[in-house]
Amino acid sequence: MQPETRKHLEQAAADNTRRWGELVELKFLSEGRADGTRQNQTVLAVIKEAGSKRTSATGGRSDKWQGRIQKTPMQAYIAKSLYLEGPLIFKGDKLRAVEREGKPFFEVAAANYDNPIRIILELASA
Repeated sequence: MQPETRKHLEQAAADNTRRWGELVELKFLSEGRADGTRQNQTVLAVIKEAGSKRTSATGGRSDKWQGRIQKTPMQAYIAKSLYLEGPLIFKGDKLRAVEREGKPFFEVAAANYDNPIRIILELASA
């Protein structure tokens, strides 16, 4: 990727996060307890549904209304340019959406740093 292209994409990701993002608290855990080596952070992140898949209660596909549930995985996107000095985020850490009603917690099911512009977190209900 050309440096000027990367700079443009980083700026676009940061602008998108500022416009659509919400404040989240990242709570870092080690073996289920507060991790003393990583200080909790408050950052802007875009939280959205990753897509939906209808399945039956047993996990198979079902066309019957009574047998369907909605399973909607969530993802959080953090612009790397806005999270320059934050500690690494690992599976098992918690994310709290502090601007949402009820301030729900999510557990980090996976943290993906492969994207050159954003950190992508797969979230599960906590």
